[in-house]
Amino acid sequence: MMTALGIPSAPTLMAISADFTIEMSLNRMSEGLQLYQDLLSTVRNRVSTPEKLDDLLADIRDLLSQVLQMRELAQLEAGAQYGGSGLAAQLAGEYEVKVATHLALTQLQSFSQDMFRSLRNISRAKLVARN
Repeated sequence: MMTALGIPSAPTLMAISADFTIEMSLNRMSEGLQLYQDLLSTVRNRVSTPEKLDDLLADIRDLLSQVLQMRELAQLEAGAQYGGSGLAAQLAGEYEVKVATHLALTQLQSFSQDMFRSLRNISRAKLVARN
């Protein structure tokens, strides 16, 4: 159903290594947060109780701001901007809206767990680099 609705997968986050830098991790976090901000904003306009998504969207916006601030502090170049999912065109009826909302929230939960692990990994990598 994800393919039929055109819902893209979140960027993959991995542990910091020589092949996967902090810059790459922050870029993917930013892309993923922009993806879920777009998906949830799209379904928010179509669900019967949009206020239930408002707090979540505010948290995503705040977290995205923090990630962008981390990029600035680390003096990293601006990453790629998320181009949009085109989900709105695929939401023909209430069923599609419910499925899209469920899929977006389920994926966001998994992505947020990956983000937490990645942020913890970045913190540890910084501590090791200092010692």
